[in-house]
Amino acid sequence: MKQVEADMRKNGITLRPLSEWSGIKTSTIQAGLSGVTKEMKLENFISIVFIIYENGYKRRSVINQFILLCEQDSNLIKSFLYCQFQHDYTMLTTLFKKHSKRKNIKKYLDIFEFYQVRNLKVMTPIELKANLDNHTFSTLSDCQALVNLLYCLTVYDIPNISGASLYSDAIDLNLSKVENTFIQSSIALKNKERQAYVKLLSNDVEESRHLCWEVIDSAEKYPLMRWFAYFCLGLSFQYECAYTAEKYLLSAIKVLEEDGFGKQFRYIETKTTLAYIYIENSFNLHLIEHEYLDIGEEAHFQLKFGDSALGERMYTEMEKKGELTAYRRASRAKVKNDKIELKAAMEDFEREGNRFFAYGIKRILLKDGVK
Repeated sequence: MKQVEADMRKNGITLRPLSEWSGIKTSTIQAGLSGVTKEMKLENFISIVFIIYENGYKRRSVINQFILLCEQDSNLIKSFLYCQFQHDYTMLTTLFKKHSKRKNIKKYLDIFEFYQVRNLKVMTPIELKANLDNHTFSTLSDCQALVNLLYCLTVYDIPNISGASLYSDAIDLNLSKVENTFIQSSIALKNKERQAYVKLLSNDVEESRHLCWEVIDSAEKYPLMRWFAYFCLGLSFQYECAYTAEKYLLSAIKVLEEDGFGKQFRYIETKTTLAYIYIENSFNLHLIEHEYLDIGEEAHFQLKFGDSALGERMYTEMEKKGELTAYRRASRAKVKNDKIELKAAMEDFEREGNRFFAYGIKRILLKDGVK
């Protein structure tokens, strides 16, 4: 706290404007920073950190240091929630080790342990859902909201996209009974982020974009939610305007870079998706950074613009390993103008409930007179 207070002064920020910008009473901030209050509320601390520090990496570092000092039950629950929604699985592991014997929050620990199983891919989605079905969770509204959100994520992973959407209404109903504003708003934002993607894959494009902008405008404290919303926006424009898709994917990359997330899998995922837009639409090929491409997109590039024999070998190897997803199958078929394989990929998407990508293929088939 002393370091945060020192950095506040160093940056020329005084209590009154800090109070005005954060919406937190001056006396509350002063008591928290001076140590008069034994433990400041996590949401208040996050708010002032986002004002005092501009660097994303520094913000996360300071918030994590505070989280590691938290001892109050309410702050611990919020800490698990915050780390989960920030995809900070290393911090979650640390928190589990430190607080695993806390009986007062056991009902929440049980839930976040299942989240961590999904995070670290300890079980397949089908196995995880079976374990969730066989477990009895607390009936508290915030616990039920977290459980329904986990079901939504798990069912999507199976993949069963239409099934995932069924949990959103239940989450909203749970949240209407949650009293803590931080917990309620955080879960609501995460649900909205997930709904945006499910709506997109259900081919409800306009509603998806509307939800994306709501997340972008509201999730300042959750950079990874903002990243995903921009990512989803980029995907939503891939059939309408490649340049608009590029713009939003670049915005997603900028969020990751500005907030200090480095070259993690989300960065690679976004770079790969941007490359897909370039390859699919045959533009800006010189901007593709091949070191960030997954094997599917590298094969796509090689087959279409590079060494076609190499690209085909890569696809064949993926097929042997059972890694030829519907996305990869469609990309390969489009380059080879293979209508039979393209139709098979469309049927794969339809089985998953992925109507958006199925519709993208259907447009091509109808254009070529294939029913």
